[in-house]
Amino acid sequence: MYMDAAFTATFDDVTVTPISSSNSAPVITAQPASRTNNAGTTATFIVGASGASLAYQWQKGTAPINGATSSTLTLPSVSDPDVAGYRAIVSNPFGSVTSAVATLTVVDPPAILTQPASQTNNAGATATFTVSASGNFLTYQWRKNGANLANGGNVSGATAPSLSLASLAVGDSGTYTVAITNSAGSATSTPAILTVISTNPPGQLFADDFTRPADPGALTPWIAQSGIWNISGGVLSGTANGQGYGNLYITNAWSSYSVQAQVRFSAGAYGGGISGDLNPSGGTRYAAWIFPEGSSGGSNTLALFKFKNWKNYSYTNATVPMSRVNLAAVGTNWHTLLLSLSGPQLSVSLDGAHTITTTDAEAAPYTGGSVGIDLRALSRSDTMFVDNVVVNSIGAAPALAVLITDVPAPVIEGVAVGNNVAVITWTAVPGQTYRLQTKDNLASPDWNDVLPDILASDSKVTVTNNIAGAPQRFYRVMLAR
Repeated sequence: MYMDAAFTATFDDVTVTPISSSNSAPVITAQPASRTNNAGTTATFIVGASGASLAYQWQKGTAPINGATSSTLTLPSVSDPDVAGYRAIVSNPFGSVTSAVATLTVVDPPAILTQPASQTNNAGATATFTVSASGNFLTYQWRKNGANLANGGNVSGATAPSLSLASLAVGDSGTYTVAITNSAGSATSTPAILTVISTNPPGQLFADDFTRPADPGALTPWIAQSGIWNISGGVLSGTANGQGYGNLYITNAWSSYSVQAQVRFSAGAYGGGISGDLNPSGGTRYAAWIFPEGSSGGSNTLALFKFKNWKNYSYTNATVPMSRVNLAAVGTNWHTLLLSLSGPQLSVSLDGAHTITTTDAEAAPYTGGSVGIDLRALSRSDTMFVDNVVVNSIGAAPALAVLITDVPAPVIEGVAVGNNVAVITWTAVPGQTYRLQTKDNLASPDWNDVLPDILASDSKVTVTNNIAGAPQRFYRVMLAR
């Protein structure tokens, strides 16, 4: 006989909880949207999420934003520093999720940085007005005398930063402005006055006899950088405070041209003259100045300067003019001063007599720009008077060579050497173009051109050539036909 054994087993309680939305990680149901706001307005980002016990933390880029712990992020009075990507981290005890990045773009109202400049042009030329402005999503609308312009005919760029008017006619003269707008605001430029000269000789780029409809007259198109300038009785007059400079310029820019003006000085004046290849942004320019009797700048002299800014000149690392010549007399009479500029080749004439010809031997010659009128005054009584300013294209000057059937060959009359510069002088026929050539080895068959070619304005031509580092140099001159 036998018995089955009895076994007893004890189990702990097991609780099984079904999974539901009340105890799961958050889920993003609506992503925050990128947006564009005008500066100064309020930007709002919203994130939608499902889940229990949700907590929010907004980030700018990857950095948490203090206090931004709700489903809505509010940024009051936004500005450029607020431009960024924003996202929200949504969390609960069961996990977290990060939203997509929403980008904030801020639109700043337009602000004009560079105004369009007044100018004077001959009929048939092209005038261009340019404006620069800060801001984004900008639109432009140019106006003439207050009326909107449209592209077509001789007008292009009517809705761009630069307006171009081709084949100018007298009817194009007027006042030009540009309105710049975006969703945040608008700005209108200061007026730029266009003057179109209807009658001008061939090759003339600009002329001003200072005749104005009112007396005293407006300086336009001239711009005063310094000094005291007035137009009265068809004559420009300028002065400055003691030990001061006076600078006046126009904004047109040319290359290979001459500028001529009639000038005279009050008794005891310091001096002044005309300038070319001028850069108005800094005052770099070439200038031909007359110094009357008794002037501390050089009594009875004519000098050619290379200015490095509005007030300071130097040449080849020294505070000296490029060239200076003595004059018999200046007095208080009118004198005709002519400055010709063709690349690094420069010449000055006074009262029809050629006085200075030189070549800028520095590494960075000025190659083009506007024209100006300069003076220096030691007292308010120092006055310079100016009339009949004319700018001519050198390339468009009448070709005297057409009248000459047999042009004699140029003859080199002298070569003077000093301070690493050779000064070469040769005979010439006015109106003819000459080419200087060099070589440092007489046995070599090759000659090197010294460009640009030189247009003679007198019976002799004198130029300089930098010979630094050359143990010897040979020269020849030929007609450039």
